[in-house]
Parts: sequence; C-alpha cells; structure tokens
Amino acid sequence: MNQEQSTRAINPPVARTAAGASVVRLVSKKEIAARYSVHRKTIEKWVDCGILPKVVINCRCVRFNLEKCDRAMDRRERGPR
Repeated sequence: MNQEQSTRAINPPVARTAAGASVVRLVSKKEIAARYSVHRKTIEKWVDCGILPKVVINCRCVRFNLEKCDRAMDRRERGPR
C-alpha cells in the first residue's frame, strides 16, 4: 500500500451519519494538495486543465469533493481506455 492509498484509508471520502445517510466530504485546496503530495499551485493547474473537479461555494471559497477527486486521479493513473 503506497502513501496515497493509506491516506485514503485514513480519510475516507464519504462519511456516514448515525441514521446511515452518506455525507460528502468537501476539503480545501491545501488538504487536497496534501492528500496527493503536490503543491497547491499544482492543484490549481489540474483544475484549470479539467483534471480535478471543484465545487465553488462563493467567489472566495473553493472546495473539492474527495470522492470525485479520487476517481479523477484513478482515471489519470490508468490512462485513457
């Protein structure tokens, strides 16, 4: 298991409430950069290139859906089919 996989295991992208409903976890640019072991500027470039999806909360607040970002990174690792 590499570092990225172990980080994913520790910080799952979807949490469960007491009632069993799923809650999507949104994280900051700093957190997503740490998750993939890259600089925050790299995250900005990936967003600009359409590699990572972002969630715009308002004009000053951008967050990232961990589940969608993990899927995007998995597709990037596998390459086009």
